Order: sequence, then structure tokens, then C-alpha cells
Amino acid sequence: MKWLVPLGFIGLVGILVLILIYILKPNYQQKFISSTYVWKMSLKYRKKKIPVSKLRNLLILICQILSIALLATILARPIIPGEELSNNEKIVIIDSSASMLTQVDGVTRYERAVTQVKALTEDVLSMDNGCLSIILAGETTKVLAQRALPEEKDEVVAALTPLISDKLNLACGYGDADIDGAMALAEEILFENPNAEVVLYTGTNYLRKNGVNVVDVSSELEWNVAVLSCESDLVEGYCLFSVEVSNYHGPDVGPGDVTVSIALENANGLGQTMSMGQKVNCDNEVTKVEFYFADLSNAVYSYDTARIYVEYEDSNMLDNVFYLYGGNKENVKIQYASGKANPFFQATLLAMRDRMSWRWNITLDDVQPNETPVLEGFDLYIFEHKAPQQLPNDGVVILMNTNVVPTGLDGLSYAAVESEISGTFTGVSEHPILKEVDVSQIETSAFFPIMSYDDFEPVMYCGTYPMLLVRNNPAQKIAVMPFSVHNSTVAMTEFAAIIYNLFNYFLPSTATQNVFEVNQEAEFNCRGAKLSVKGPNNFDQEFVEFPAKVKMEMPGTYSIEQVLVSGNTIVEKVFVHIAKDHSNVLLEVEELTAPVVQENNKTIDRDLIIWFAIALVALLFIEWILHTRDFKRR
Repeated sequence: MKWLVPLGFIGLVGILVLILIYILKPNYQQKFISSTYVWKMSLKYRKKKIPVSKLRNLLILICQILSIALLATILARPIIPGEELSNNEKIVIIDSSASMLTQVDGVTRYERAVTQVKALTEDVLSMDNGCLSIILAGETTKVLAQRALPEEKDEVVAALTPLISDKLNLACGYGDADIDGAMALAEEILFENPNAEVVLYTGTNYLRKNGVNVVDVSSELEWNVAVLSCESDLVEGYCLFSVEVSNYHGPDVGPGDVTVSIALENANGLGQTMSMGQKVNCDNEVTKVEFYFADLSNAVYSYDTARIYVEYEDSNMLDNVFYLYGGNKENVKIQYASGKANPFFQATLLAMRDRMSWRWNITLDDVQPNETPVLEGFDLYIFEHKAPQQLPNDGVVILMNTNVVPTGLDGLSYAAVESEISGTFTGVSEHPILKEVDVSQIETSAFFPIMSYDDFEPVMYCGTYPMLLVRNNPAQKIAVMPFSVHNSTVAMTEFAAIIYNLFNYFLPSTATQNVFEVNQEAEFNCRGAKLSVKGPNNFDQEFVEFPAKVKMEMPGTYSIEQVLVSGNTIVEKVFVHIAKDHSNVLLEVEELTAPVVQENNKTIDRDLIIWFAIALVALLFIEWILHTRDFKRR
């Protein structure tokens, strides 16, 4: 128990005053008088009651003394103090983002931060009341030490040492720092000790720190020339590259103008490298540079790799080069064979070729009714009205309006004759092949009823009969439509959407983009049985379920390799780069999100006045009862 106002005990003087009052209080005097029998009997009765009266008076005195003592105690403000908290507890957060890999003279910000934290550990945990927590704020947060005490000092230092012992593989990440997540962890520790100090080691300048002790581990000698991004486009058939660059530096370091260069490998498929460079001024701001390969001397319309780079020994080498892949479109060969040419198909294929020209170089081969279709060498085969004797085994096959089952196609059987049952189509909800297709608008007047379709997935129906079946496995990629466009009400737009969706379903782009940020989740599709992804630092993963989701944690080039149905192996590449903010060695952030200090009942003083007041009231009530009984007896 603790007393907030000890002077309140001066009130105990009241006890002495009370005793003095009782001493000075006049007593009854004994006198001898004559009496009658009744008087004698009264005295006899009174003598029997005297002991009880003395006890009552004593109890009243005790109640009065205790009441005065309680009043004095209340004046002294009694409390039960909360848990004693140390003022020598620190919660350390180490920024582990890519910006902490910025270096001067071979020493990174991250190394400086960890070294300073080790020194802080020695100082804090060398004191008896020292307590230390360490949180690493990378893409995810990690608690390295939680409320470590002096006897754990050696263990904490031992945990910090491996973070920087291997200079080629520092524990610092290449992505963002989850500072908010680290502050949330700090809040949990602050709940145990609101007096703890939060210390953030970073190279970012926060304009409003909100009570957090921010230790700046950057250097005035840091400077960085960075290629931040690059996009390519074809303008009038020739390559145009838009590059964002910047030159971050202080007043006394770094170059003024910077030279940005680009090199196109295997330009126009000729095995040559085309290069170009520009000098720009981009002091501490993002500048756009354009490279246009349209001159007669360097006209370029395709390439394997575009390498954009700056050649400087600056403080951050992670952003000195940027790669673009996909400059050569992959060839897709389509063969269309029909016993009766369908203008719907021809128009759809031509429109699809133009619409997908950004990704594929599509070539079309029409087989005349009197010609025999080729059964190998194509990526997509379309057979309408007439099926081949042998099923091609090196590409996607679409069979339309035929009841012939080619050799090599198992699990499918038709009725002997064409049915003239009419009806409206229904479709499987949210199937990718029916994207932007209103199936309810399609009707047919005749079709070949399919009696069995093992290992096929039905997509559309007419009544109970399947109108579109797909088989999409590594060995076979087949679509079957047992009706003719001529015998249906399918609109041109609906039919085109179905064919376009079938193409994307069986021949998906491996990746929707060829540039990613570190830790950005990428989705890769496969046109074969399996797909493998290889990248920096021995990154190697293999997938058999698609789309495959891959999180690439290091910058650099990643290769995606897959084996097609034809048995051919293709390799595509994507580039992963650090986020733009990590290139800015002078980065300023408006405000730091500080941890919220929550009230902890363990640390709150418990006020006892109410309990003493209750006791005082009880004593006063008892005294009143005693006085009342005495009065009644009189």
C-alpha cells in the first residue's frame, strides 16, 4: 500500500483530542442519602447494569477512535500501486527493406543498423533493469527478441550477428518493409510496459515521427542513378521504348548529367544487337527518356531482349539495369479444314489474329474441300463437317458438326443419325469458355446427339444433350461441338466470343505481363503437363496445377520453361525489379505510424478511498446503534 498524501495522517491528532475530551468529561459523584425501599431496589438494579454500560461506552470510544483513524487514512489517499515498470526498456525495429541495401564504401545501411543495435543491446542489457525487444520489419515482420532480460544478453547478440555475417547474403530483403506490422507488434509489448521507448533504425526520413525515436542510418555520401521502369510499344511498326530514370544525390556527391543506354539483342531476328544512348539531366526527380528505333540505320520491329542500363558505381546497384522480354511474338499456326467453308469461322479467325497480334504471331491455313488436311505441325486444328481418320497429337483440336470419332479419340460416341430436336442452349455458370456469351440466345434445329463422353467436361447443353465438350489434359486438348452454325441462331458476336475463349482456354499466355515487382505474386499458365520457374539465388520451382502462383523475392530474370503437347520445349522470361521508392536514397515520408499505447490494468494504481469510506460509514452506523440502545434504556 502507498500513501499519496502522507500529511493526511496529521488527522490522527484527533484521537488525542478525543481522549482528552473523555478525560475532562465530568463523572457521576457518589452521595449518601436516605432512601426508601424502592430507592434501594433501584440502586440494586443500577448496580447490575453498570458493567454493560461500561462495555458500551468502551465500544463507542473504540468506534470513535477508529473513525478518526479512518478519516486520517482517507486524507492520506491510500492506493495499491501498480506494477513497477522499467524506464530502461527499448523496443527496436530494424527496417529490412531494399532501401537498406544502399551502401557507402562497401557498408550498407542494414549493416550499420544491426551494428548499432548490437551496441545498444550491450548498453541496455548491461543494467539490472534493462529489457530489450528487437523486430525485423521486412515484407513480413519477425520478432528476433521479445522482452529479453540482462541474463539473455549473449543470446540476443548471437541472434543479431548472422544478420550481417555474410555480406553477399544479408538478412535484409529486397521488397518493402512492413513498418505498420512492426508497430502493431510494438503495441503488444507496450501494453506490458507503456514506459518502453520505440526506436526505429532506417534510412527513410520521416517528417513527423509521432513519438518514435527514429535513428537515421543513411550517409551524406550516398547517391544513386536508377532505371525505374521501361515500357515498349510499336509505333508505325517500329519499337519505341519509354524509360523512367532518376539521379538521387546530395549537393556534394553524384554526377550532374547521366547517360542512359539501351541494347536490343537479336534485333529483327538477325542475331545482331542494336544500341542507343542518351545523356539527360534528372537531378532528384523522375525523368522520361524515349528511344525510338525507326531510322533506316537502326529500324527495329522485334527483339529478344531489351537491356536498359546506366553504368555507374553508385550506392545501389540493384536498379542500374532493367530488362524487357517478349519483343519477339510467339508463332501460332492454325489450320481450318471444312467440307463447307463457314464465313463465321473465317471472319472470327481473322479478327482473332488482329486482336491478339500484341502477343501472338498467328498464321492461318485454309484447307480446301478437295484437299487433305495436314495432321501435324499446327498448334490449333479446326475440323468442321468432316473429321480426320486420325486425331492430330501435337496441338489443340476442335471438332464441329461431325459424328465421326477419329482414331486416338477415346471416350466419345455419337448416335447413328442426326437429330432434329430443337431447343435453347443452357451453359455451365461462370465457365471461362462462356465469358461474355449469352447462351440463352442460341438455339439449334439439328445436331448429332452425343451418347457418351468419358473424361470430357460439358460446357453447353441443349436439353440433356451436350453441345460443347472440352478435354483439357496434358495429353489431349480437344473441343467438340456437335452442331452446325448453319442450323443454329448463334450470332456472329456470340460465336466469335466462344472461339476466342476456346483459344485462351487451351493456349493461354504463360504470363499476363513480363515485368514484376519484388514479392508481387505472379500467375503462370501452362499449355503442357508441367511448368518450371528458375531464377536468381538457385530459385527453382516446378508446377503441375495451374494457374501456378509464384512469389519472386529477389530482383533479376526468371525463366519459365514448359513442354507443349507437341513435345516442344519453350522458354519465356520475365524481369523482377525493386520498387521505385527503394531507389530514392533521399526518400522522405510525411508521417510515421506510431504504436498506440493502451491502458494496462496491471500498471494502474488502485485507489482504496472507497473501501476506507465504506468502513468509516460502517463504524459510524455501529456507534449510532450503540448510542440509540443506551438512550432507549434510559
